[in-house]
Amino acid sequence: MPKFTYSASKGIEQESGSGFFVNGAPLIEHQATITVANSDSEDINDYGTTLITLTDDGGTSALALAEGTYIGPRVIVATHSVDAAGDAITTGHTCTLTAAGTNQTYAFVAVSKYVELCWSGADWIPVKNTI
Repeated sequence: MPKFTYSASKGIEQESGSGFFVNGAPLIEHQATITVANSDSEDINDYGTTLITLTDDGGTSALALAEGTYIGPRVIVATHSVDAAGDAITTGHTCTLTAAGTNQTYAFVAVSKYVELCWSGADWIPVKNTI
């Protein structure tokens, strides 16, 4: 197999050797933003980073995270909260994330919270969280 090297200035170049290399260009995982209002239910991606915007003071909503498709992907789910006028929510919005596998549940009850999970092949394992 030939060696392929990608650079932003030259595109893809082929030479002898093997592998695929990226020079001078970042590789970015999937990033998504979901707005969740009171009583909403949303599915989130099983890879990358998802920012959840909670939109109602005192609301409740649910998120579902499916099983991963291979061992190792990490998911970061973070929340921030604003009301319809764009003002910060102060009384809280309870958003429950249910992760497939053993169906762990994480409740986001305050703003600026996050959970980072890693798929083990059977479960979402918590790596870090502030909730």
